[in-house]
Amino acid sequence: QTCALPIYEKIGFVDDFLCDDDLHAIRYLKIETGFNFLKIRPIILAPVWVSEISWENKSMTVDMSTEAIKQSPLFDKEKLHPNYEKELHIHYGFKGYWE
Repeated sequence: QTCALPIYEKIGFVDDFLCDDDLHAIRYLKIETGFNFLKIRPIILAPVWVSEISWENKSMTVDMSTEAIKQSPLFDKEKLHPNYEKELHIHYGFKGYWE
């Protein structure tokens, strides 16, 4: 599934889901960037940050700037911890699910 910004700029595709096993919930979508980006790198976005899903176009929209995505904190699955999650939520300007 392609991930796009509100102006429908393709930024990458959903590569994986990061789940909270205790709550049986999808906590983050792992996005492999690459469209219109200088470097291909993984980022994560919370599902609640998705503003629109188009099953017909196999795409979803997030209300974030390309620059915000490019400057997103580097994602490393081995280092996914509360401090990283706080940094990520602050970067995008969203409250954490724990608040």
